[in-house]
Formats: sequence, C-alpha cells, structure tokens
Amino acid sequence: MYFSAEAQIGAAVADSPLGPFRDILGRPLITKDQYQCQSIDADLFIEDDNQPYLLWGQGKCWIVPLEDDMVTFKTEPVLLSDQLYRNKGADPIMTDNGIYNEGPHLQKIDGEYVLTWSNYDTRDPRYQICFARSGHIFGPYESPEDNRVTTPSEKFFGTGHASMARYEDGWVLCYHRLIDPETTVLRETCISKMEFIDGKLIVNVDACLE
Repeated sequence: MYFSAEAQIGAAVADSPLGPFRDILGRPLITKDQYQCQSIDADLFIEDDNQPYLLWGQGKCWIVPLEDDMVTFKTEPVLLSDQLYRNKGADPIMTDNGIYNEGPHLQKIDGEYVLTWSNYDTRDPRYQICFARSGHIFGPYESPEDNRVTTPSEKFFGTGHASMARYEDGWVLCYHRLIDPETTVLRETCISKMEFIDGKLIVNVDACLE
C-alpha cells in the first residue's frame, strides 16, 4: 500500500488487505519536494506484462517503473506532465499554472492508456476530473478541448481524486465530491458508471450509485 503522510509517500505491507500494515522501508519512499512537487497521491498501474508503474505528484505528474520489490525505481522517473497536450501538436496543458493539480490515475482501456487527474484546487469551483489518452505509457497524451469527465451539476461540486475499475460489462469511476461546498471541504466518496461517448469519458455526478 502506498500512502501520503506529511507531503511524502510511504510504502506499507500486510498479510491481508484488511491489515494491519507495517512500514516496509522505515523511511519515505519519496520525500517532500524530492521531484519539485508535493509528493502525494501515489497511483499504481500494472502493465499487461505485469510490469508495475508508480505515478504521483501535486503540481507535477511523475511516472516510474518499479522493480519486483515494488519499492525500487527501475529507471529515473519521467515527468508525465510534460507529455500531455490539448490536441496533437498543441502546447502542454499539464503545467504548473493550475490546470493539472493532483490525483493522477492510469488505466489501459481497449489498448489505450487513459490518464485521469484533478485540475485546479479543491476549493476552486473549476475543480474537476479530466482525462487524456495515449498509445504509449510515457505519452504523448492527447486531450480533447473539453476534457472534463464529470458532468456539471447544480448540487455537487469538488469532484476529484478519481480511479477507474472494471465492473460487470463496463467501467465505473470512484471519486469524491464536497458534501456542502458553502460550509465545509469535507468529502463523500462516490461510485458512478462511466460512459464512452464519441471518444469521451463521461460520468454523471448526479447519478452516484447507491
């Protein structure tokens, strides 16, 4: 299990998914500001050949292949946020200007790598989940002009920190939304069905699965 603590990423191990977990290193796997960003929001991706990759970062998005011990970097990390573009040949959109913020998550769907992330700050009304696709794990990733995954809502805001999972014959998106954005930043966890319409990922945040 990879976890965030004090703006650092740690790794823990247990004999059961229910724990108890113990620190596997006795130190952070990735220290604070080690890669010129806040070291949070680790995401694990397993390739078809069982090669594991770790993604992380707030402000910048990094990816690195892991050794079999799951805590040793096989190569130097790659700055994935320099490999995402708004339509082919455009300028990178995952930059330090607030468009990419946090919560990277990677899946492989129909042979393509699909990356989601949260843009802007969680208190910003524009905070939402976005996506891009690539034929190669290190990119470049292409994103449509409207790359928002979660639909606008008059009731629910602060949709972010998503992860995708197969469910029955489709996919679902797990994410959080603000309980009451006018009074608190407390969140509630949601699971919603994902639709693929004209190459876009669409999730109706008003239709969270009970």
